[in-house]
Amino acid sequence: MNSEKAKDRPSRTSAYISRSLKISFEDAVTLVSDALKEQGFTVISTMNVKDVLKKSMNIIFRNYRCLTAFIPELSYQAISLDCHAGLMIPCPVIVQEHENGEIEISVSNPLEIIDLTSDITNLSSISRKLNYKLRTAIDHLDPSMLIDRNSSYISHHEPAEHEKNIVDRGQS
Repeated sequence: MNSEKAKDRPSRTSAYISRSLKISFEDAVTLVSDALKEQGFTVISTMNVKDVLKKSMNIIFRNYRCLTAFIPELSYQAISLDCHAGLMIPCPVIVQEHENGEIEISVSNPLEIIDLTSDITNLSSISRKLNYKLRTAIDHLDPSMLIDRNSSYISHHEPAEHEKNIVDRGQS
């Protein structure tokens, strides 16, 4: 990319949204899974990194869980527009326990994965909708459990009204 094109590109946000909680690790996994489901996500897989490292390398590691979540309707729409859109879906979610006992939940930022300067306006709309739903899931975690409500690293962008209804077709 040449420097002139880089100057015209909109400023980028961080690659993830993150919150720190003061609850048990397993409760955090359940809490974030439920919050994602409330936003229409399906959690399609969970990988226990601690167990994988223990079994494969005999390494003792802290609690660290990777969840994979996606919204089928948005996924279908995105892939129908661009065959490489599968890179932004499904959305990785991490729940980890730091050495100080703090639990951190982090979700990817689809706005960082898709090229917002693309000519595919609908794909950018889908990316913003995914970002909004991920952010909403994280923002609606019980505030009494948050260590730092401002620990999020990306700005909130609510989709325009026409973007909110992008998957409402055929749903009652």
